[in-house]
Amino acid sequence: ARESFERLKREIGGEIKVVDAIKGALTRAESGDGDLEAEREAAIGLLREREAGLKSAAAGRASKLQELEAEAARLAADVTAVDLRLPVLEGDKKKAAAGRDFKAAAAASKEIKEKQAEKERLLKDLEGLTEEKKGAEADSKAAEAELRECEAELKAAGFGFAEREVEALGRKVSALRRERRAVEGSD
Repeated sequence: ARESFERLKREIGGEIKVVDAIKGALTRAESGDGDLEAEREAAIGLLREREAGLKSAAAGRASKLQELEAEAARLAADVTAVDLRLPVLEGDKKKAAAGRDFKAAAAASKEIKEKQAEKERLLKDLEGLTEEKKGAEADSKAAEAELRECEAELKAAGFGFAEREVEALGRKVSALRRERRAVEGSD
């Protein structure tokens, strides 16, 4: 079974689909080049390994998506904080200018410029994060589709091997019936 598993793994190493490798395993088993049970176990084991890998990757993507959403929320909160601070600074600047405190007005003006630059940086970061989030969501959807495909392949593989086993048993039953008739006819 281990040899069959390793052979299937090598076949899958290229761009061959798992279903094609399983069909090859069925062909080998039918032609007598392989043990049907060993080939079945190897193919199903390979599919289960692939399924586990896909599920693990999907969990990683979901975690990454949550991190991106948390970071986006933090950036949005920072932008809101800056938006709330700017009118206060504008008011401080006007009061200082009206009171002829030009030093305080200049300090407020400098802080306003810093806050505006910070807001622009935060918005740019938020925009980049939004794009990254869209990419992660697209990757997640593609991975979900691949997982569904793998599950369908696993189901098909089980049916394919079951059909072959039934056919093999049918041939054995036919052979036994012929043998029985031959034995009964020679009495």
